[in-house]
Amino acid sequence: MRRLTLSLIAVTLTAAIGLGWLLDWYYQSQSQANEDYAPLIEPKQWQVLALQSARVLAQQPELASEFTAQGLSVSFARLDDFPLPTPLFEQFVSGEPLVLNSQSGVSLHSFQAASQTVVSFQFANTTEPTEPETADPLLLTLLFYLGIIVFIALWLTPLIRRLLLVNRAMVQFGEGQLDRRIPLSKFSYLHNIELGFNQMAQRITSLIADNKLLSRAVSHDLRTPIARLRFGIDMLQETNTDTSKNQYFEQLDRDLDAMESLVESLLHYAKLEKAKVSLSLQAVELNALLGELLKPLQTQNHIILDWPQDQAFTAQLDKHYMSMLLNNLINNAVRYAKTQIKISLTKQKSALILTIEDDGKGMDKDEFDKVLLPFYRIADHEDVPSQKMTPPVTKLAKGHGMGLAIVSRIAEWHKIDLQLSRSHQLGGLAVRLVIPIE
Repeated sequence: MRRLTLSLIAVTLTAAIGLGWLLDWYYQSQSQANEDYAPLIEPKQWQVLALQSARVLAQQPELASEFTAQGLSVSFARLDDFPLPTPLFEQFVSGEPLVLNSQSGVSLHSFQAASQTVVSFQFANTTEPTEPETADPLLLTLLFYLGIIVFIALWLTPLIRRLLLVNRAMVQFGEGQLDRRIPLSKFSYLHNIELGFNQMAQRITSLIADNKLLSRAVSHDLRTPIARLRFGIDMLQETNTDTSKNQYFEQLDRDLDAMESLVESLLHYAKLEKAKVSLSLQAVELNALLGELLKPLQTQNHIILDWPQDQAFTAQLDKHYMSMLLNNLINNAVRYAKTQIKISLTKQKSALILTIEDDGKGMDKDEFDKVLLPFYRIADHEDVPSQKMTPPVTKLAKGHGMGLAIVSRIAEWHKIDLQLSRSHQLGGLAVRLVIPIE
């Protein structure tokens, strides 16, 4: 939103200042032209000129054609044919010129006593100098506001285009196109909103996928022990020996434990799925934390730990959830390792790299993403219920497929990059955590 606000302010100020300066310059140039304008011949000057010309024309009438060619009408009349009121007549006869204004223009009349002739000059309206027109202030005001509107419209065009794109994506996502995302652009005014929509859509898609997976997994994992319980109860009703009854009771007890463990795992994961998790971040020394978690394993002779402890590595983490994450990874490595587990911890410029490897069977590359989903287990590790139970034998599951799902969720909270691969050195699974320290 900051980018949107700043860009709107910048466009508005640029348009207002730029258009204001441009229109002001135009108006000033027009005003300067008016100030610089002046007739080539002032009225007094052309009157004197006309009087001087009248003396010449009275003696040489043939020169009148020269004045006519310049757009000036010249005519001659006798004094008797030029009636005037007595006061004005006396002034006129004494040599004072007479200037008359009419609809046809301005005329100047001069009496030449030597020839007893009245010389008349007719100046048409078309020959009078006119001042140049100045710009209309109202028109300039309209142009200013029109320019502002054009600038804002140009600014709004990409914004409206992105809003339509967001609206279309929201409608399509609401109609069930869960893979619909908004293509991001670093020049978009709505970059944060578009990014937030994509993250929200991805979150909703993940929740829906998790819900489907949970429904299938829970129904499958509950169906198996329930079927065994029903089978065990039926067998208890048919057997009469105490030995067989005790075996069936033990089997029923194990099946109930399996169901209880499944429900506990489901509730535990549901707690981690809360929309808001408050992390209590503090400086956690990872080598010390690993030491606490690995201490119980150091007594197990069949597991060899390769773990450098000579350097301190500190990051801002929630110690409780980080202990849960590391404990799940360590237990997973112990569960599937044959004889060896290797833990390495190194530091880069802006991150700590923690790697946990084992020499177990590992997994195929196409299962790296699947094992991060809740209740997903590799086929070799799933329960294989016995079809014939005489006495019944249960092959217990190695967990419920929640360990790496919990690890993935906690890593997401801490913005830790979780990477799964095959260990080149030991051949089993290698889990790599890139922990930011800045």
